[in-house]
Amino acid sequence: MRESAEIELVAAVPATKPLDPGYFALQLTFAETVAAKTGVDLAHAVFTQTNVFMRLGFGTRQQLDENHAGWRAFVSELVTSGDRPAFVYRAYLDAPAGPASSAIPFGCFSVDPVGADGIVRFHFGNKEGGDVSPLAAARAGARSDELRALFAHVQTAWPHARVVNGNSWLYHLESYRRLFPLAFAASRSVVRHSPAIQGTSRWGQFLDFRGRVVADIGANFLANLARVDAEHLCDAFPFPTYRTTAPVEDFYAFLEA
Repeated sequence: MRESAEIELVAAVPATKPLDPGYFALQLTFAETVAAKTGVDLAHAVFTQTNVFMRLGFGTRQQLDENHAGWRAFVSELVTSGDRPAFVYRAYLDAPAGPASSAIPFGCFSVDPVGADGIVRFHFGNKEGGDVSPLAAARAGARSDELRALFAHVQTAWPHARVVNGNSWLYHLESYRRLFPLAFAASRSVVRHSPAIQGTSRWGQFLDFRGRVVADIGANFLANLARVDAEHLCDAFPFPTYRTTAPVEDFYAFLEA
């Protein structure tokens, strides 16, 4: 993908900008396909194969709960709705602010508290709110400054941190990979199957940095859905999700250079 095209893509948009209704329609189509091809209940497929739970403010990544009372009430109405995309979008627009995430923000990046396993997990989303992609070359310096602050905090707050793990479609983009140590970016391996797709590690690829669905990527996804079998449903996504890893010392050295 050319640089001029890839910087249009980003994992998330500012909370002040409503997402494109088509974003939810794509997710519901996938959930319906999963239900039809695997035999699971549609309500369960919507919970495990979309990020509707989090987008509607029922909980954070750490609070995903299929038995949440509000979620159960919502999904029971959803499965009987005559226009599911419209029903979900109305609920999204009307949803109150969800619970605060435990991730600590550093501009467009945030980092989860490092647990006893010593694994550093960070996240990326557009927090700039302007009309320039946060992954544009002109913004690379700002992103590096954010990562420098993030890993300085990691080193001070969690000296037992030992390894950094990534899991996102964003590692498809050179404009994202260039922000990290070479060994980390080069370690990427495709995650072929995901039992649950509830965040933006896959779903983020359909949005540009303004929160609009990228039409050709969405169309490609829908065409792929008609061809994939039940064992390889994730192959329908135009861009794969990648797993990356490197020692945390690589980040400390890279960001000090």
